[in-house]
Amino acid sequence: MKRISFVLCLLTTTLVGQPPDITLPELKLGVGIAQKTYTNLRATKVEPDGVRFSHDGGLIKVPYEALPKEIQEKLAFDPAKAQEHRAQMENATAERQAKVESEKAVLREAEAEGSKPAVGKPVTQADVKSRWIAMWSYQISSLDREVTKKREEQASMLEGIRSGRFDLKASKFAHEYNAWLYRQQGNDAAAAEEMRQLQEIEKIEAMNRMSAAANRLSNSLDRLGISLENPFRSGMQGFTRYR
Repeated sequence: MKRISFVLCLLTTTLVGQPPDITLPELKLGVGIAQKTYTNLRATKVEPDGVRFSHDGGLIKVPYEALPKEIQEKLAFDPAKAQEHRAQMENATAERQAKVESEKAVLREAEAEGSKPAVGKPVTQADVKSRWIAMWSYQISSLDREVTKKREEQASMLEGIRSGRFDLKASKFAHEYNAWLYRQQGNDAAAAEEMRQLQEIEKIEAMNRMSAAANRLSNSLDRLGISLENPFRSGMQGFTRYR
C-alpha cells in the first residue's frame, strides 16, 4: 500500500511540474504597424507575470495582460503577484548591473593606479612588471557578457608579463619615468643616463623589427624557391620550376 501511495505521489508531482497544456493557433501582440502575429503557440513555462511559449518563429514570453481572458482565468492570474514578481526581477537586474559597474570602477582605478609609479622614487623593470601583474590580476564578473574573452585576454597578458615577452616595454617605461623624475629633481646627469639607456632599448627594438621583417622576407622567398645567397640563380630555378 505504501509503495502504491509513493508511486501515485511521484506521478502527481511529475504532472504538476510539467508545463500546462495551453496552445494557441494565433496570437497578435502590439498595435498598428508594430503589431506582430505569432502562430502555433504552445506554453512551455508559467511564471507569476506571464507565460513562455514556443511558436513557429522561436520563443516568446507573453505578459498575462496580453493573453486571452480564458487563459488568464485558467491560470488564476493575480495582477498583484505579477507586479510583485516584476519588481523583484527589476531589482535583481539593477543589482547585477550595479555589481558589474562597481567591478568596472575597481578595474579603472586599478589601471590608473598601476600606471603610476611611486612619486619621488626611481623604478626598475621588475617594479613595472609587478605593477602590471597587479593591474591585470583583477576579478572578472561571471555576469559580464564578455567574460570568456576578457579571461583569455587576462591570461595572455599575465603569461606574457611573467615570461618576459614585455620586458623591453617595461624597461622603456621605467627609463622614461626615471628620466622625467630626475629632471623634476634637477639631476640632469641622471636624467641623461636614463635617456641614453632608453635609446639603447629603442635600438634593440629597431633591430628586432628589422630581424622579424627579414625573417618574413626569407620565408616568402623560400616558398618561391629563391635563396638569399644567390637570388638570381635560385630565382631562375624557381621560375623554371613553376613555369
